[in-house]
Amino acid sequence: MADTNSTLSLVYPKNRKFRNLLGQRYGKLLIIQFAGQNKFKKSLWLCACACGTPCTYVGASILNGRITTCGCSKHYANFRHGQCTDAMKEMTPEIRAFYQAKQRCINPNLPEWDNYGGRGIEFRFNTFDEFFAELGKRPSAQHSIDRYPDNNGHYETGNVRWATRVEQQRNKRNNIFITFQDKRLTAHEWSDITGINVATIYIRKSRGWCDECCVTLPARFTGGQIRCPHILTPTPLEIRKNV
Repeated sequence: MADTNSTLSLVYPKNRKFRNLLGQRYGKLLIIQFAGQNKFKKSLWLCACACGTPCTYVGASILNGRITTCGCSKHYANFRHGQCTDAMKEMTPEIRAFYQAKQRCINPNLPEWDNYGGRGIEFRFNTFDEFFAELGKRPSAQHSIDRYPDNNGHYETGNVRWATRVEQQRNKRNNIFITFQDKRLTAHEWSDITGINVATIYIRKSRGWCDECCVTLPARFTGGQIRCPHILTPTPLEIRKNV
C-alpha cells in the first residue's frame, strides 16, 4: 500500500469532548499527528519537540500545561539544510514525513499500523539527516513518501521516493504487473504506453494470457478470443463451458 504523509486519513474518537490538537504548538511541542488512544481511552498525540525528538503524550497533559517539552533541557535545535525557520521553528513537510513514516512502523496505536509495522515494515533511517540525504526536499505539495521499487520492503536507502498520488496508486500491492521486453510495469503503465484499455489488459490476464499478448494484440482480439494465441491448453473458463 502506498504511503500518504501530508494528509493522513485518521480515525478520531466519536466523543463530543474530543479536542483536535493537530498542528498546534504548546511550549516546545508541535502536534504533528493523532496517535490513537491508550488503555484508558485517552487521546494520544505524536509531538515533535524543538530539540528534534519525537514523543507521544496524552492530550489532557499537554492542554493543562503539565508537559511542554520532551523532557530535554536543550534550546531549539539548529536543524541542517534550513529545515526550521528562525522565527517559529515550524515543522517542514520533510521533517513531518520523517516522523510520521517512523510512527507508522513503531506505534501500534495508529490506525495505519496494520498496513505498516503490523505486517513487518521497518523504518531503517536512524536520523533525519540520513532520511533527507536520500530523498531531498519534497518536490511539491502533491508528493508524499512511497516505498519503491519494493512496496513490500522497508523504509530504507534505495527503497523510498517522493511520489504523487497517481504514482502511488500504481505501486499498490494488489496491482497486476506485466513483464515484456525486459520491462516490468503495471497494467496502467502498459495501457499508457500501448493505448490498450487497462480493463482489456486485466481481462486478458485473468484469462491466463501471456504477458506479451496482453500488451501487444489489438483490442479486437479480446472479445471472442478467450485463449491466448500462444497457449494451447484450455483455460479454466473454457473447461467449465465444455462440462
